[in-house]
Amino acid sequence: MKNLLFILFSISLILSCNFKKDDNLTEEERRLIFIQEKLAQRNQTTKESKPNITYERGYGPKLIEYVWEGDRRSEKYDMNDSVLNYERIYINGVLDSSTEFYGTGNLWFKTQYEDGLRHGNHFCYNEDGKTLKYTQVYENDSLIRKIKITYFENGQLQSEITTKNGISNGLTILYHKNGKIRTKGFLNNSEAYGVWSNYYENGKLRTEGEYKDGKPTGIWKYYEEDGQFVKQSKYLNGDLIEEKWNYKETNDLGVLDFPSISTFVDSVIYRGCEDIISITPPSFNFEIYEDTIIDLHQFDDRLNIKLKFNWQFDKYCNIGVTSIDIIKNEKIASNIDLIEVVEVAAFDQKSPESGRYMEPVQEDIYMQDVNLDSYLDIKVRSFCGKGCYYSYWTFNPTKNEFEKDESLGAMRPYYYDCKNNLIYSYPGGSGWYYDIFAYKVTNGKIKIYQSVYYEFNEKYHLKIYRDSDDNILLSDTTYNN
Repeated sequence: MKNLLFILFSISLILSCNFKKDDNLTEEERRLIFIQEKLAQRNQTTKESKPNITYERGYGPKLIEYVWEGDRRSEKYDMNDSVLNYERIYINGVLDSSTEFYGTGNLWFKTQYEDGLRHGNHFCYNEDGKTLKYTQVYENDSLIRKIKITYFENGQLQSEITTKNGISNGLTILYHKNGKIRTKGFLNNSEAYGVWSNYYENGKLRTEGEYKDGKPTGIWKYYEEDGQFVKQSKYLNGDLIEEKWNYKETNDLGVLDFPSISTFVDSVIYRGCEDIISITPPSFNFEIYEDTIIDLHQFDDRLNIKLKFNWQFDKYCNIGVTSIDIIKNEKIASNIDLIEVVEVAAFDQKSPESGRYMEPVQEDIYMQDVNLDSYLDIKVRSFCGKGCYYSYWTFNPTKNEFEKDESLGAMRPYYYDCKNNLIYSYPGGSGWYYDIFAYKVTNGKIKIYQSVYYEFNEKYHLKIYRDSDDNILLSDTTYNN
């Protein structure tokens, strides 16, 4: 360092002097001046030097059309017209880039070089010279990866698939015809890995989750086209172990907590119903042995209606009550036909205390407040299998008449939630699967509100909740270990 400072100081000292003749300089002074001149010349050369760029071009006749003979294609050229076939650019004598063209003059290949070796991107274009066919990436003349590109008939990008040694490796992107991404993820030796996403044509996310060794793993999420979350699935080593659905709620309560049916044997539980029960006449069933007229006013002083039970029974027909006349002001106002409704015939009276022991009797016609409005409704047992089912005629106090509701044919109440005006019904099933329905009571009208389907087996437990339009609200699957 000290020697360098001494040399520079000496150079500056010499330059500051006015030498009239070189003959007056010592050998040491001459040597220092020579060094200074070389340094100045090198700096000047560096400032003024420019790269030497040269071009190599090749030309050929212009391709004007393809001629097909069966499956064989030949080419037709215009020998009086020429187009550029290739162009190579050299910098200081070293190849820097290369471009090749189709016989039509359209762009075919573009390749980047470094130190004369392929390094960087190599683009291959389709015959239109505009759309990419594939892209290759090189490092020091070695192919690192290739991106294969396909197009739809309308010219829109269809796919970009990264490959290595002819096998899909790396980023893969698939597109919709409108140009928006359809699928995006990574492949390793043609097996999916990492996060994969799928999209709708409007660009909204459809599904997203992770792959490991080509198998779904962890949490996968699913969405509707408007972005609404649909469900969540959980995978372990490619096996679905849990699934939860969550459609947008269409009601105020959300998904109901359906009461257990473990103790249900045609019995009914009432919750929060003390107020309505206190103003409702007691429920009962009729015992009909013959044509009978019963005045309902004796059970509910708000009613001025009589019921006439029309009886038909013999040893061949064995029917019982065939119809019920609704009598108002001593006139038949309407009729309930039970022939097409009731499959349960009359049976012999089994109670010795009844006074009509062993006489045919119809005991499966009930008066019960079904719709929680404090008025008794007509409930008729229709048929029995593993369980019994009923037909309902609810009383409309505004019209002062009984109205049949066909939609209640499968209603088999086991639980009344009077605080929320809900009726829970178990229509039947098995130990492996069954449904429960929740009916909503609004202004005396009963409509299906929600339902839940249960399915059990040795592999999983499934619950699917649906709304009144049968849309899925929630699906929950628990898989057994």
